[in-house]
Amino acid sequence: MKSRFLLVLLAVFSFLQISGCRSKSTTTFRVGLRGLPERIDPRGNEINIYHYINIHIFSPMFERTQANQLNSVYFDLLKTRARNGTYKEFSFCLKPGLSYSDGSLVAVSDLLRSLVSVTKINKDLPEIERVTPDGERCILVELKSGDATYFDKLTTIDTAVLKSGSTDLDVPKGIGPYEIESKGPSLIVLKKTKYAGDAHFQQIEFHRVQNVEQARSAQIDDWNHMWQHLGRSTPIPNDVKERSFSIRQPLFRSLVILNKVKEPTLRKLLSNCFDISSYLRSTGQQVVPISGFLPKGLHGSEISSEAKSRDAHCEKLPRKTVRFFHFYPELHEAIAVHFRSVRGPVGFVPKLISVDEAVRLAFAPEEFMMPIMMDAPNPSAGAFFRVMTGEKSIFHSQLPELEKALRGAGNSRSGFEAETRYRRAHELVMKSGYIIPLGQVEATFFYPKVIKSVNLVDPINGFPLIHQLELR
Repeated sequence: MKSRFLLVLLAVFSFLQISGCRSKSTTTFRVGLRGLPERIDPRGNEINIYHYINIHIFSPMFERTQANQLNSVYFDLLKTRARNGTYKEFSFCLKPGLSYSDGSLVAVSDLLRSLVSVTKINKDLPEIERVTPDGERCILVELKSGDATYFDKLTTIDTAVLKSGSTDLDVPKGIGPYEIESKGPSLIVLKKTKYAGDAHFQQIEFHRVQNVEQARSAQIDDWNHMWQHLGRSTPIPNDVKERSFSIRQPLFRSLVILNKVKEPTLRKLLSNCFDISSYLRSTGQQVVPISGFLPKGLHGSEISSEAKSRDAHCEKLPRKTVRFFHFYPELHEAIAVHFRSVRGPVGFVPKLISVDEAVRLAFAPEEFMMPIMMDAPNPSAGAFFRVMTGEKSIFHSQLPELEKALRGAGNSRSGFEAETRYRRAHELVMKSGYIIPLGQVEATFFYPKVIKSVNLVDPINGFPLIHQLELR
């Protein structure tokens, strides 16, 4: 009898449990998460909390292999290419006989609709002039301006091609290693598809667990770094650590405080006067210092000293009470003690809420402050800004020039141009006061020794995909 363990990392928080001994023939892998999505949608799960579920159900239009070759489960790559040297026209040709998990053929209209839909919400993509069918299995895409990196920008999970009408039933059909077998408020079950190859686990169960007792009752297969940024204080049981090997690495994630104070001048002043060091020290959170909210290595991460300056006339802060929501049960007392020690005209009232409530509040027109984890479905700067623009934004108001800067960055013809435009967008957000950056997350991953190989295929979360695990 051998135990099986796998690190799984939810974009904001996952809570996982080592279950006891299991037979080697076990083919179900149980994942514990602090919250489950109301809807499963690769283009609609904001803040990327549920990215780990999506990447097991859907496939992006293109992927980069370990040999850095462009690959696609959808397209005939001999026919899918730029039409000329201007990189303004591209042919996309579906593979013959390509089908969804339910056996129905992928239609050209599904491809066309998916591409147009993701372009509207993903500011990292160049604008489309028109899309037209080009034969039975192809479409022709004409961009407003040339982009030689167009296919590389279509490697995010939100580019997944979905079957028409399936999203209306909240059981969207796509092409991925697993498909949805059942879905409820406390359990989502996925079953293996033909696209999973020789994957060991035939079924994945995502359980909603709120505490250790629930995780044990559900016989969760693994628990690991529910709070990646807590460093040594992360509440991983000693018996799990003893039966694991560890890897520590920085992630493309940043911990920030969302400042939704409505009055612009007060919001900016409060953002500049918030004592970051004291808050982190009081709560024991460990992060890597960065210029703003974009992790190191992304375009625009290094911003000007003016944009990140914390010099402010804090004596001008008016008397005000601000609600401080958070969803760290183990940190609640530390946060409460911290704010009781804060002296000044602004009083903070901490309140513990659920992950589900936090997702709702992030987009609500209410006034509060709340720590959140910022990440993206791929390691690119543009994806970090997606929740800051459009009709559904985490900000109370649209920022002047932000969408223009992001569109310009998406249409950049060079790395230098992209760097300049993303830096401009980054600075606009920082000057608004909506975001108080705490730092980049650096996590310790504990991997079970019974796993033969761990390929860190997800650059955002740093964990392997379940269907790609090799067991000893």
